[in-house]
Amino acid sequence: MNTIQQPVSIFVVENDNLFVKMLDYIFSSDIVFKFHVFKSEEECLKNLDIDPSVIILDHALSGIMNGSDTIRAIKKEHPQTHIIILLDRGNENLASKLLNAGANDYLFKEPNLAEALIEKLESHLRAKNVKRPFFIKNVKPSLKMLGYFFLILFILSLGVYYYK
Repeated sequence: MNTIQQPVSIFVVENDNLFVKMLDYIFSSDIVFKFHVFKSEEECLKNLDIDPSVIILDHALSGIMNGSDTIRAIKKEHPQTHIIILLDRGNENLASKLLNAGANDYLFKEPNLAEALIEKLESHLRAKNVKRPFFIKNVKPSLKMLGYFFLILFILSLGVYYYK
C-alpha cells in the first residue's frame, strides 16, 4: 500500500528578502516541502508547533535573542529538528560555538550558498528516508536561469523604487 508523503516543513529565518525569494524560486518546483519564512527568531519560536524538520537560521538577525539562545530554545522543544546556520565568512569560531549550542550544520554566505544549501537539505532528507527525491534534478534551475531571475527582480525593484 502506497502512503502519501507528507510535506516536509522547512523554516527559513532570514531578513534578506532577495535571499528568501531565491530560495522560494528554487524550492517552488517540488511539492515535497512546505516553506515557511520568518523575519526574526521570536517569530520562528512562536511557530514551532508546525514541527519543522529543518530550520535555516541566519545568525546575524537583529532580534532580541542571540543565535545560541535561539538554537537552545528550538532544541529544547524539538530536539529532532535539523538546524542549519547561515554565517558570514570569517566566523569559524562562532560556527563552533553555535554547533556546541545544538546546531547541526552551518554554511557561509557565499556565491554558491544556494547549491550548498540544496546539497545539505538533500543529504538530511535522504537520512530521514524521505521516499521521493527532495528536488527533481531535471527541474532544478541552472545558474543562467537564476541570473535572469535576479536581473528581472532587480529591474522590478528599481521600477517600484522610482515609481514611488
